Amino acid sequence: MFRLLSVFFVGLLLVTVAARAQDRPQQRQQMMIPDSARIATMVERYARELNLTDAQKETFATLHEAHFDKLRAMRENNPERSPENRERMEAARTSLEAGLRKVLDKDQKKAFDKMLQERQAPREQRPQNLRQRPQNQERRPQ
Repeated sequence: MFRLLSVFFVGLLLVTVAARAQDRPQQRQQMMIPDSARIATMVERYARELNLTDAQKETFATLHEAHFDKLRAMRENNPERSPENRERMEAARTSLEAGLRKVLDKDQKKAFDKMLQERQAPREQRPQNLRQRPQNQERRPQ
């Protein structure tokens, strides 16, 4: 009897862990939009790498806050993954980058462009099918 109960509880535990693991990609996606503290950290990193002035830091923070508020609204209004949503988010990112570039001087723009290229490389290496998989589509066990 004890053995039967042990096998039952181990099976229940495994099913619970598997179910929670499938929820993680959705949770991770929701965490990708940074809060104010994370934005401040991002701006400080830009400030160090680009030698930003205080005025530039303030503009960077304002533009990032507006950008992530826009992404948050997009996600709330249309939460499913789709090529159209991806295009809207890419357009928002492009718009943010253009706004950031406007406040930089010539040398800072060169450094900024290099930073963007370094960040773009891993993004392009991701498998295309992972970016376009609908949220409600189940993953196949491997």
